Amino acid sequence: EALRAGWRRVVERTFNQVTVDGDTSTNDLALLMANGAYGEVPLKAFFEGVEAVAQELARMIARDGEGATKLMVVRVVGAATEEEARRAARAIAGSALWKSALYGNDPNWGRILAALGNSGARFDPLRVRIVLQGIPLYEGAVLPFDREEAGQAMRAEEVEVLWERIRELTFSLSQLCQELAENITAEVVLLSSDLYQSGTPEE
Repeated sequence: EALRAGWRRVVERTFNQVTVDGDTSTNDLALLMANGAYGEVPLKAFFEGVEAVAQELARMIARDGEGATKLMVVRVVGAATEEEARRAARAIAGSALWKSALYGNDPNWGRILAALGNSGARFDPLRVRIVLQGIPLYEGAVLPFDREEAGQAMRAEEVEVLWERIRELTFSLSQLCQELAENITAEVVLLSSDLYQSGTPEE
């Protein structure tokens, strides 16, 4: 029973955080089997190791998408709930417009914001931050940034998109502690790839 519960948590944080084309495969299955011959094992260390392996396999699945040229890592921080964080991450990762921009190395922050608006996650556009490859693009309004530098940064094999809710620091310490407690799990990392291309991608 401990194996079943632990494996379910691992799958939820790894394989279930992968989206390539948005479709649900009829062929995918993740199994973890043990016969108990080894005897007792420290479960915490065991599942940490299992999750590390599963995370790497999940990255390989996303990176190996047909025609994909790069891995997209979407990180959502500070959403109202973990479910809303997942919605926001999936909306960004699944947006054909953003995938096209990603393939073309175009730091089009508007397509990320548009995908978020279509996600169903609650947020105020004036209180969010969008960071691409460590370069801040938007914080309540578009920020001045070097498009050529951002485009060059997007040529990497792995591109990270960060969407973060900006908290106002105008409340008491008790309110801050309550908000942090409510949002401690509202961080999601989702893996995807850029838009499929037929034929050989341009260099």
